[in-house]
Amino acid sequence: MEWLTPLEEALLHREVAVQTLQGLLRERGSKERLARQLGVSPQYLSYLLDPWNHRTPSPALARRLVAALPLEPEQRATLWEHLMLCQVNRLEARRAAFLEGRRSVLLNAEEHLHQLLQASAEAQFGPNAVSRVKYRLVYEGGRYLAQVVGPREDLRVFIEASLVAHNAANVLNYPVSALWMARQVNYVPEEIWLQALRDREEAIHYQVYGLLATATAYHNLGLYGEEYACCDQAEALLAEAGTTRLQENWLPHLYRNKLNALMYTPRFSIGEAENIAHRAQEVIERASGHTLESPFGQLLLFLIQVSLGRAYIRNANRRRLNKAEVVLRGCYDALAYMPLVGPLHRTLLLRAMAEMYGKMGSQEYRRHFLRSAYQEASAAGLTHQRARILAKLSQEERAQVELAE
Repeated sequence: MEWLTPLEEALLHREVAVQTLQGLLRERGSKERLARQLGVSPQYLSYLLDPWNHRTPSPALARRLVAALPLEPEQRATLWEHLMLCQVNRLEARRAAFLEGRRSVLLNAEEHLHQLLQASAEAQFGPNAVSRVKYRLVYEGGRYLAQVVGPREDLRVFIEASLVAHNAANVLNYPVSALWMARQVNYVPEEIWLQALRDREEAIHYQVYGLLATATAYHNLGLYGEEYACCDQAEALLAEAGTTRLQENWLPHLYRNKLNALMYTPRFSIGEAENIAHRAQEVIERASGHTLESPFGQLLLFLIQVSLGRAYIRNANRRRLNKAEVVLRGCYDALAYMPLVGPLHRTLLLRAMAEMYGKMGSQEYRRHFLRSAYQEASAAGLTHQRARILAKLSQEERAQVELAE
């Protein structure tokens, strides 16, 4: 298929094979029986059948898999072909990437990075079908570019590629890879920073970027104290720099990370959470490029408000649940006119609303918003969000949403 890259073709073959298998295994208990027949764990089989996972069966397992299914010979051969072409194109994608050569990549590192950042923006703000593919391409491409370039060759490209891959890894539910990609930026030796970035403001920009990426990775691993500590380090760097531009660029993101970490602290102060959200809003409002009239300023404020709403829910009483409803309903209404909002942002809001209505005792609304969040996350390939949603469902509810998928 000349109109697809090998990696895109591999993803397409895997999607067709997985959807075919899902259709054959609709009957309750059929997946467990197949796992026993193949001699694999049900969990491993679920990875193979997950549309948003990257795993594919080995040729030997694929042969046993298609042989165990109730298929006509021609159907069996077609399914086998898709499974094998997925493997072949994955290998071809890796081979093509390495054949391109380290020298070629280094000569065009800035262009590769530009394409990567463009793909990342399409993943974050594009239609769900685009996001589903682009996040995987960004993850693979960012990891490869960072590996080839390295901090000594081009520190800026290395950092940007590492952290765009980190962002995609978070979305795809690869928390270990996300932490690795962020921490390798933190571990760049000081002499490389001094040689590559003579401008101190630029150096602090990238150091703060790396610290906040690490904070997000810690959050997804449940290490909320470590997340908050990273935010404190980043805030100290920004205070030391003393430049308005850096503070306006990073403080809203930093305060959102702090708010997300704080709400998981035992017996946290809701007053402190409100204060953090207020400080973030003040920065957004006074920032020359992030005014509330700008699309990005609106998105930042939206995310801060969603986090504040979640803080009210986690420290819930009737009064705080009412506050959460006002905040989150305002965010929900804002979706209609926000020009810059993507599937991840919508999913975060829908999950928060489901949790709020669950605390309020409205199970009908809870199920409605959980189903909506699940559909959004599934359509866009937001594997991490999808896993979080499934964890909140009972077995019966999980079966219902997966059946409706």
